[in-house]
Amino acid sequence: MTAKEMFEEAGYTYYKSKNMILYEISEIDYFLFGPGKEITMGDYRIDVATLKAINQQCKELGWI
Repeated sequence: MTAKEMFEEAGYTYYKSKNMILYEISEIDYFLFGPGKEITMGDYRIDVATLKAINQQCKELGWI
């Protein structure tokens, strides 16, 4: 399963631009994968399914 599929299964909406990937449920519950291998999180509650999706996205981006 891809990171996009994993995040969508967890209820996140997917957005992508040239320089970033955003998965969002609300303005305070989101993950932003930006240039420079940085991840911005709006809310710090992470369940196991979301953690797996984060790890998969990092793999797909070649960060790990």
